[in-house]
This record gives sequence, C-alpha cells and structure tokens, in this order.
Amino acid sequence: MLAKIGAGVLSIGVLVGLFFSVMAADFTFQANTFAMGGSNSQVVAAAQLMAAHLSGPRAQDYGTDFPQAVVHYWASVCPEQGTDPTKGCFLDWQSGTTCLAHPDWLRAAEALHTSCGLQCVLFVTGAYALANQTLPAAGNAVDFWGLYQKQMGWKEVPAGGGLPAPGDLMVWSDEAKFVGEPFGHIAVVLSVTPPSAGQDGSVMFAEANGPGPVVTQDIAPDLFVRTWQHYTVLGYIRSPQASGGANISTRVQRISQLDPAQYNSQAEYNTWAYSACSTAVITELLDALGGHYRIHDVLAVESARGDITPQLGLVGDAAFADTADQFGVQTTWGHTLTYDQLISRALGGTPVAVSFPPDRYAGGHLLIVVGGNAAMVLVVDSSAHNYQELSRAQFLQWWGGFAATVAPRAIAGGGQLPNSPYVALARANAAAAGIPSDLFVKQIDVESGFIPNALSPAGAEGIAQFEPGTAAALGINPWDPVQALRAVAQLMASYVGTYGGDYGKALAAYNFGPGNAAQGTGLAGALQRCGAQWFSCLPAETQNYIDSILGGP
Repeated sequence: MLAKIGAGVLSIGVLVGLFFSVMAADFTFQANTFAMGGSNSQVVAAAQLMAAHLSGPRAQDYGTDFPQAVVHYWASVCPEQGTDPTKGCFLDWQSGTTCLAHPDWLRAAEALHTSCGLQCVLFVTGAYALANQTLPAAGNAVDFWGLYQKQMGWKEVPAGGGLPAPGDLMVWSDEAKFVGEPFGHIAVVLSVTPPSAGQDGSVMFAEANGPGPVVTQDIAPDLFVRTWQHYTVLGYIRSPQASGGANISTRVQRISQLDPAQYNSQAEYNTWAYSACSTAVITELLDALGGHYRIHDVLAVESARGDITPQLGLVGDAAFADTADQFGVQTTWGHTLTYDQLISRALGGTPVAVSFPPDRYAGGHLLIVVGGNAAMVLVVDSSAHNYQELSRAQFLQWWGGFAATVAPRAIAGGGQLPNSPYVALARANAAAAGIPSDLFVKQIDVESGFIPNALSPAGAEGIAQFEPGTAAALGINPWDPVQALRAVAQLMASYVGTYGGDYGKALAAYNFGPGNAAQGTGLAGALQRCGAQWFSCLPAETQNYIDSILGGP
C-alpha cells in the first residue's frame, strides 16, 4: 500500500489549462482551476471502470484495454523526464508488468522505496480526471488529509465522526516501522452500508497498490473501520461536486444562534437570539440540502407566520413543519421514532431535528441528530453549549420524542425542472435578492417553464410573464430573460418585505396584483374583505398558482 509520489510532485489538471506551482520540498502542489462539472456518481463510475481493468497481486497491472483517456492524462501530468526514471511521478502510473520489464525502472522504484506498478494516488487522481473533475491538491496518500483541511468547498469527515459517501476519497495512515514508509494509502469509496441495530456495516472501495482492485471492509457501530493491521483510516474527503444522493447528515454545518452576523440588525439579534434554536435548526437543514440561508431569512418567515415568539421560541411541533415547508421542502414529523430508529435514520444519511421540551430541559431546545451508536448520540447544536456528543442516557432524559426530517419537495406537477441555463440564473438572482431560491425557481417554472419567449393568451410576456405595463414601469425588456429574472426577483423581494415575510401573500401580489384597499382590488382588497381568511377571497386561478408553488397558503 505504499503511496509515495515518485521523487517529485503529482501535478493534476494540466489537461484543463491549470496554472500551478510545484513545491517539491513537501510533495504538495496547489492549483487554480477553472470550474468543472461532475458529481460523486461520476467518480464512482470512473473508479469502477478503472478497477475492472486492473490485475496482478497488488492491483497494479493493466493492459491496452485500460481506459486510454486516463493513460493519456497520466502521460501529460507525469511525463518521463530524460533518462532518470526517479524524477517526477512517471513511474507511479506504469503498469507493474511494464515496469518489471525495464530493469532501470525496477531499480528506480527500489531506490524510491516503492513498488513497481500503478500507485494508489495515481489511481484516485485518474478517476477524478476521468469523471471530469479536478483535484486541487495532491501529494503522498497520507498527505491528502492535511492538504484538504482548508480547501474551499471540500469537506473532511473523520473516521468515527460520520459515514463515507460514494465518490469520497478514503485516506489511511500507517505505522512506518511495520509497513516500511509512512506514505499511507488512498482509495475511492464505491458504496456504503451503515451499521444498524448494533451490527457492523461496510464500505466498498476501489484502489490500486492494495489487496485487490475492489475491497470491502467492515464499519463498526462506533463508525470506525475495521481495516488492515498497522493501518488506520483517517477519514473521508468529500468534493464540492458531491451529488444530491450523498449522506446529508455529514453536510450539516453548525450555525450559532448567538452569531450577530446571522441577523440583519442589532435589534433583531436582541429580540430573537436566545429563542431562535428552531430557526437555526431549519437553517442548518436547508443549507445541508444546498441552500444558502442565514437565520434572518428563516426567522422572517417563521415569525411572520406566528410559528415563533421571543418568549416561547417555537410555539408548537407543527410550527416547525409550517415554517420549513415554506422553503420548498417536505417535512415529516411525529413522535413515533425509537432511539434506535432515530440513530439509524441519521447514520443512513438523513439528519433528524429533535426537541427537548421545557419540562425536560430548562427553557426547551431543538438540535439536530447526525449520527451515533447504541451508547451515544452525535448532534449539531446552535446554542452556547455547542453540544456535539451526548450519552444515550442523557439524550433520553432530555428528548421528548419529537423528531422531524426534511427533504426536497417535488417540482410542481411532479415533473423535473427543464434543462435550461436560466434555472441557475434564477437561483442566483433569488439569492442576491434574499428570497428562497427553490420557491423562486418553482415560481418561474410555473410562470413559463423557463421559456424566454413565452406569451400567454392574456398577453403576459417572456420568462417571468410580465404584463407589458408592469415591464415598462420597471424599465425592463420582458423578452430579455436576464433583465426579467433580475427584475422579478427584486419585485418578489419587495413583496416579501411588504407582507412581513409571508411568501404566499407575495405570490398573490405578483399573480393577482397588490391592489388597492380603498378600491377593493387585488390582494389589498382580499385582505380588507376577509382578513385572516384572505386566501379564500382570492380568485381560483391565484389560489391554484400559490398551491402549485407552496402546496398551500
């Protein structure tokens, strides 16, 4: 499992026009890369394809049927340097049989204290390259753990602290006095079976320079891997392109409810900071699903809907779902999960919000369960306590039985979003305007299906279906999707602010018009006539419009 990178540095990404600088002294490099596509599923497929063509006792041999795109990539990033095979990383991608056929190569490998054949680092970098992704740093296998601690967008999941996800880089350290050199090992995770009911789970990974091209090892209930003697799994490195099917529990990042930057003003902070644990939990869950929210964003909706007060915090269990569901997710909640079921859900990749009611925990509290085992619970906690691990006994003493999970709600009508570049632009404009991006994308999908030249029978124009007079008043060309999306996001943000964060009313104002109370027109007229029952006073068309985006008023 030796994973030394030749006598130099592996330079990933030359094929995609990188600018990089080599620091040979510590066998690392840093690269500034262009944005690339890709997902964990693509890395898994690439690693499986490569592993299927490896052979030999250490999975270091390959023939002419090996994916040639990877071979060309290796030849570009690790070319032969003159007559000295010890220079660079040329030897690290050679097939074992080819290497053994060259006595000078074999002597060079021995001089470098490595084996003759494909190395594990070249395997994983080749898999990422074949998947059209770019690793921003590389070195000896064990060095990856340090190199990726501060890589923008990358996440490290320590062994024992969470489960791996398909496509992760799995990193080992080793005991040099037994193994020979402290180079460690690295592989690509293919699949994961979580531990359950006190029984081991497993992780399957693809590798080179190991016992085989595909290996399965057990994951104990404490989430540590039962691996080879003299080796220790340090953890898993997750790319920014991780697919939506990845373990969401490992994506949950703590937000402090006492962080002033999470609020829009000192007054908002003073009013809500010590009662906003439910707000922080919803924000953390939304962001784990790919959102980019602050506590303020969720609080504006939660307080406007009466789901939270400064004195009580969350006013009831149903209030949690009422707020969360306004952000394009479907909340499932209740009091039926057992402790073991709760832990199993979290280990399976679904973070679970739980509450500690006031009769069990002073003042009451909510936090998120992200893992654990039969003896302890791993949690993400927004309070000043910053609980991270609770014993089973302590957790059960505080937990009142409430548990809630959130998942992305299907697009209106059950279909998929169109393959349009304007979907990403809509999300960007929503984020810039400070409104929920998922709801805004649904709104535009309902309006026009993201068709820039859409024209309704009533004369509404373009991707945002502006009335000609409205577009003229805003000073934009409704047929220009860039102008229209920016304008409608800003208009929706103004409506959300006008109606105290109530997105349903903002949608009503957009579809039916804000109106005039004195004249009894638009939303203003519905509010004047029906008060809290305003939704029932809207035209059926507007009610259906709101339902198709929010699932209800």
